[in-house]
Amino acid sequence: MRLRSHVLLSTLFSLVLIGVSAPTLFAQTDSLPKIRVVHVVPDAPAFDLYLDEITPAIFQGVRYGDASKNFQLQPGQHDAAITAANAPKETALFSQQAFANLDSAYTIFATGQVQALDIAPIVLTRSLKRVPASGRTLVRLFHASLPAGNVKVKVTDIASNETIFDNVPFRSASDYFSVPSGNIRVEVSKAGGEVFYVGTGSVTQGALLTLVGVGTPEANSFKMYVLSDNSDLAKTPMDTLRTERTGNKGAWRMIHLSPTSGNLEVGVDNASDKGVLLFRDATDVADDLDGGNHNVKVWHQGETGSEPLIDKDVEVIANAYRATYVIGDQGSGTLDLLSLTADPSALPPPGQASVRLLNAALDTALIDVRIQFASGAPRDVSSSGFRNFTSYANAAAGSATVTLTRPGAQAPFLTATGNIPADAFSTLIILGSIGDGNLSVNLLVDSDESEQAPMLKFEETSGVEWDQRIVNQFRIVESSTSETIRLQFGLQSASDISYRMYDALGKLVGSDNLGFRSSGEHSHVVDVQNVTSGLYLVTLSSGGEVVATERVYIAK
Repeated sequence: MRLRSHVLLSTLFSLVLIGVSAPTLFAQTDSLPKIRVVHVVPDAPAFDLYLDEITPAIFQGVRYGDASKNFQLQPGQHDAAITAANAPKETALFSQQAFANLDSAYTIFATGQVQALDIAPIVLTRSLKRVPASGRTLVRLFHASLPAGNVKVKVTDIASNETIFDNVPFRSASDYFSVPSGNIRVEVSKAGGEVFYVGTGSVTQGALLTLVGVGTPEANSFKMYVLSDNSDLAKTPMDTLRTERTGNKGAWRMIHLSPTSGNLEVGVDNASDKGVLLFRDATDVADDLDGGNHNVKVWHQGETGSEPLIDKDVEVIANAYRATYVIGDQGSGTLDLLSLTADPSALPPPGQASVRLLNAALDTALIDVRIQFASGAPRDVSSSGFRNFTSYANAAAGSATVTLTRPGAQAPFLTATGNIPADAFSTLIILGSIGDGNLSVNLLVDSDESEQAPMLKFEETSGVEWDQRIVNQFRIVESSTSETIRLQFGLQSASDISYRMYDALGKLVGSDNLGFRSSGEHSHVVDVQNVTSGLYLVTLSSGGEVVATERVYIAK
């Protein structure tokens, strides 16, 4: 099966326009023609589109990767003009008359490259009466990558059926073809050559979709936009298929999760190309690294000429996604890199999400975490400690509530709500410090390859609050021999008091019931001869509830 061009171009820079969109001047019915525009010229600025005598422009500020919303108009002849964004109609770059028919929808693609002096509009048409069969999706392909040249495209649906298009030229499109709703995989190769792009995604029942190939294979920027033809909404930018790495390349990004380390700079293989990384920022995904070990250095901002805070090799895994987190605290000696991996081909079911949990909070010790999704059973993670993480698990997309509870306690000490995207891999991250009052729940969308600066923060509905009605002071004094530490605390009222001591991984290393203590100042000596050097968290509890925490670094 071969793709065929739907539009013949008469001259460069001519505008072929078959219908434009809906001013509210006209009565709207289901049969009136519709129009929208799509910008797929990577090196061209934003543009506006004017229709007839209507002002302002009906499409404004359409940028690369954007699809405008649909507009309806009356059937018949119309005048259209394209200008640079915010420019008056009189400065039109192109103007054209075109005829719009009833029961038809028109999508105008701005295609080509300015640098190559090859810019032209292409119009794809569809019947408003065409719908997929039950349980099916209609898909068509449009080749909008000038640098790719002629290509071969293979689409594999959820039933493992293959639809193949050979020797597809630039600016050509296929007819719609029917696939069962569910996951799809798209492979693109040079005509007669090796595969340079693999994309995966899901298609929903009843949808009509156009898959638009754009970008430059040699620059690893080729991707497939997914345009919903039976949706009237704008997409700015359009969604894309999830890119799988081909050959020996891996996908890799850095995330700053150390609240005490300030702004950071990152170097990979002796090249500092990640810029300044702020707390809670995630870089975009680098897709040009070969599988294997790569040296990663981390400095404070502006100190790249000095010794790095971290100098460590990180393994990039070919054809997989890897996230490397800067985690821990420099002062306590826990600052380190933690790398987690995902298989981008293991998609969640259509409309669902795939979620894992990472505990990067410095001083929570062991906590119980519950994630209540939009529907279905909650996910419970018991006794989660610093640096602990779970595997991905499929769950309902949409609103989610995360609660953090101290082991044995009834009420959570932090509750936060947010939104988990569908058809995506995401990591929920517990971040910050209880002691500093900035503990939070954050979301990294792993399958979103763009920069996330900062990551999405869930909204707190109940905050971190240690009970100062009972304890009005708490500090830890180290002995000169490092064999004991002294807990000094003040009580507002008489209470039963106990303490627990946890290491940096959340493991309980010591505890004792201090008994009933009167109001006032108290102290207690703890033997630490059998613990190793490192950061420890000490909690005071009353009535089974933690009422105060303090960190201590023990040096041996």
